[in-house]
Amino acid sequence: MAEFELLASAAFGMEAIVVRELAELGYPEARVDDGRVRFRGDLSAICRTNLWLRCAERVQVVLAEFPARNFDDLFDQIKVLPWEDWLPVDAKFPVTARCVRSEIRSVPNTQKMVKRAIVERLRKVYSRHWFAETGIQYDIEAIILGDRTLLTIDTTGDGLHKRGYRHLVGRAPLRETVAAAMVKLSYWHRDRLLVDPFCGSGTIPIEAALIGRNLAPGRNRSFSAEQWPQIPRSAWTAARQEVKDLELRQPLGIPIIATDRDRSAIRMATQHARQAGVETEIHLEVKDFVAFPTNRDAGILICNPPYGERLGAEDEVRQLYRDMGELLRPLDDWSLYILTGAEGFEREFGKTADRRRKLYNARIACTYYQYLGPKPVGINLPDEPDEESALPAEPIREESPDVRPQAGAWNRPHREHRRTGHEAESATTEPISSPTDPAAPEPPREQTPPPRVNPWANARRPQVSHPEQKSFQRPAEQPKVEAAPQSGPAEPASSPPSPPVEPPVASPDAPAHSSQAAIPDSVKSASPESNRSEPGQTPIDQTPIDAAPDSTTPVAPQVEQVIPDPAPVEPIPPQFPLPPPPAKSHPWKKNPWPRS
Repeated sequence: MAEFELLASAAFGMEAIVVRELAELGYPEARVDDGRVRFRGDLSAICRTNLWLRCAERVQVVLAEFPARNFDDLFDQIKVLPWEDWLPVDAKFPVTARCVRSEIRSVPNTQKMVKRAIVERLRKVYSRHWFAETGIQYDIEAIILGDRTLLTIDTTGDGLHKRGYRHLVGRAPLRETVAAAMVKLSYWHRDRLLVDPFCGSGTIPIEAALIGRNLAPGRNRSFSAEQWPQIPRSAWTAARQEVKDLELRQPLGIPIIATDRDRSAIRMATQHARQAGVETEIHLEVKDFVAFPTNRDAGILICNPPYGERLGAEDEVRQLYRDMGELLRPLDDWSLYILTGAEGFEREFGKTADRRRKLYNARIACTYYQYLGPKPVGINLPDEPDEESALPAEPIREESPDVRPQAGAWNRPHREHRRTGHEAESATTEPISSPTDPAAPEPPREQTPPPRVNPWANARRPQVSHPEQKSFQRPAEQPKVEAAPQSGPAEPASSPPSPPVEPPVASPDAPAHSSQAAIPDSVKSASPESNRSEPGQTPIDQTPIDAAPDSTTPVAPQVEQVIPDPAPVEPIPPQFPLPPPPAKSHPWKKNPWPRS
């Protein structure tokens, strides 16, 4: 039988699991691309892979792959393909397209061009100008990535994640392919205990029961390729008979425990388990997470707790993760597998995961945290290294084992790794002395700096007025400018200038450069500003006013100053008269040629 190139599409992060499943089915030569796994097989491979693949989304037949930079290249390359080998004369062939980083950017025009090229080929082969498309459906997909075009025909129909047992959908459903991948990435087998405390509609325990009983995920559904005339009916019959022969009749060694605090979710999970045929393998119970059965010695926990994207508030999710860490961290013999899309899970949980893998659940980027316990004999995980395992771990909250963390309480992360070698050595070799130890050296006291000295503190300030008299300073005289005559009340006449004040007569014996001789002592001692002094400085003059003057020091005669009343300040006229504002004129309304 002729072989074809087949393609199994999968979500990002699950390509290695699909490769392992293909090897178990007898197709070891697989090539991995981003979100796609290519392998070769005959027509029976189409039947077997659709029935047995648990983590793939679709199985497609690769028709051609070629370069195309524009629509002309795309049309010419598609037109020469042997479409008559797959499409009968009455075939219904809808076309879908995707363009990624390509010069051909219009998806609708790409779909029209692919359809037109296929019709041109079928016109020449079947000698018809019109195709009714009333027969079997063949879904054609054109993927243009860069300058490479990939043409495929879908053999699955509805996605492989639709097993046929889940007719009711909860508020935040988990895809069946993601749930199967979570089980396949764990250490669980049919003789070990498996617990899901957040089962919801029961996707994870049902997929685990299907794996434990070796039940094909597609045994209760149909596929679009079952109607193709290219695949004989006997191929599908043989594939479904293989599914029945490989089914394990004996029940699981330990029933799967699935709990949830929502009673309606437990009813939904019970109905789904009954439709999948694994109702006897799962123990469903309404129970909160705090009643987790921790009395077991060892087991596997696989769960998808709320992470605030579609269920639960952010504060509630954080508190839930702290409670999970408090209950699950002491279980050293358990293997914990937790899928969440919330950031900082390890920080709230209080423990760094052994492995981390990126998975996508309904286009939501999630992280699969794996806390590996003792590895059982005969369990091998996919050999592909985790992409997230090389990333640095998140800081962990430090907490006392006897004190339960409160909501919103954040502890500092462990910072011992930030110490340098010298600091770590000094911290371990130097003894720590007690503050009451007499042999311990007294720490040096902090010395206060001396006060700043103002260099201008000893300078005397000249005073010209008595403290009982009100000082007044005449404003500077402004130059008088003749202003234009203005109408209005006359300005009041200015008061006559005050007589000049005679300065005090200095003593002939005083030095000429002394500022003290130029100012009377009575004026100096009477001024409040002259007696002020800065801290730590010598006062300028502390002589009382009533003290008798020294006979050796000449005393200058005191002159009483008379300060007249201040004269009213004349308003300063503008230096340049402002012209009147121009009158509004409308030149277009004036007649340049007046009548004479």
